Amino acid sequence: MELGFEKIILKNGNMLAYFVSNQTSSYYNSDTFGRILGHIQTSGRKYQLVQRPTSLFVKCENVRSVKKAVDLLQEMLTLQS
Repeated sequence: MELGFEKIILKNGNMLAYFVSNQTSSYYNSDTFGRILGHIQTSGRKYQLVQRPTSLFVKCENVRSVKKAVDLLQEMLTLQS
């Protein structure tokens, strides 16, 4: 199952994973979104949820390689089970 990110950016040691831009999307009521939010809340300072007027994204610092980014996304994927 997909995580629901529309765009993922790796820049300056940060990973920014943007959620669906349509704020009325049913994705925001899904189990997937709920599990990701729960994971962010219980992961301490590892992740930050950032809301801007036109976007919502997860920020993770100290992601200096694509492998590290993939590992973090795989970790989120395991929440689907």
